[in-house]
Amino acid sequence: MIPPHDRARFMAAASAALLLAGVMALFFFQSGSGERGVQPKDRKKRVLLIGIDGCRSDALAAAEIPHLRELMARGTVTWDALAGGIKDTPSQQPTVSGPGWTSVLCGVWVDKHGVRENKFQNHRLAEFPHFFRRLKEARSDITTAQAASWPPLEEFILAKAGAGAADRHVLVTQGTHPEKDAQATDTVIAWLRDTAADVTFLYYINVDETGHALGFSTLNPFYMDAIARVDGQIGRVLAAIRGRAEFADEDWLTVVTTDHGGRFKDHGGQSPEERGIFLIASGGAWPVGKVSADTPGHTVVPAVIAAHLAIPVRAEWGWEPAWHAGK
Repeated sequence: MIPPHDRARFMAAASAALLLAGVMALFFFQSGSGERGVQPKDRKKRVLLIGIDGCRSDALAAAEIPHLRELMARGTVTWDALAGGIKDTPSQQPTVSGPGWTSVLCGVWVDKHGVRENKFQNHRLAEFPHFFRRLKEARSDITTAQAASWPPLEEFILAKAGAGAADRHVLVTQGTHPEKDAQATDTVIAWLRDTAADVTFLYYINVDETGHALGFSTLNPFYMDAIARVDGQIGRVLAAIRGRAEFADEDWLTVVTTDHGGRFKDHGGQSPEERGIFLIASGGAWPVGKVSADTPGHTVVPAVIAAHLAIPVRAEWGWEPAWHAGK
């Protein structure tokens, strides 16, 4: 852990390094070995960001997930990323969905975005908006899409980014949680068959709801089955990408992560079970078949996506450095 008196100096230096490099976030997995992927320069770059709410890292590692394992085999995974900010610093935040997804989508911790719970009181989303807005500020031709079933993702994080932040967006509100995940999947597949956005965010809710109902644990077969079900839905989306007529001329990056883990039937604290998350980055220039020992925070996601799109990170966005030392 970074001592409090050194943190400001560390953050300033790391931020400067990130901004100087422009795309430094692309290399936050530096340890270990693995063949480096090829990043074609003449193909249309697109991104699929997948969020699996409340998915524990150890549960994902133990689950029947052939489609996600295929992504890992063609990219990089860390099982030891972190949610919840940097412990014992102003960035430490509760491991609940409001702060978690705000950090994933806005690229900053609670000391900047201000979201400490799921009601979004005292948020500063106008200052630190959804990364869709930042991409559009940098490149007006970027197209974006979001399909979700947790209302605050639409009604706060996306809405506060302003009109036009998402060219397409759907909030699924009807049906059971598994049915909502299926509808979100179908929506994205329909978009892919029509005109794919440059960046698409697809959110899944059922894993978290199953954890709350029956327990966040590898010993809970219903929780593990919920993860396997999401993997099957992700497989359908990946098949739709591969089936696109334009696929040979496209360079897809797929990023998969979660907002937090869980303990017993809840989350919100700072235990390893709640803070420990996974990050998968597959496609583009990412190393192939690599398991990273680094511990990036999930705030790195927007910078990873910007790097793939060759969009330099601007200092005024205030995004976090590519990774943080300590938990």
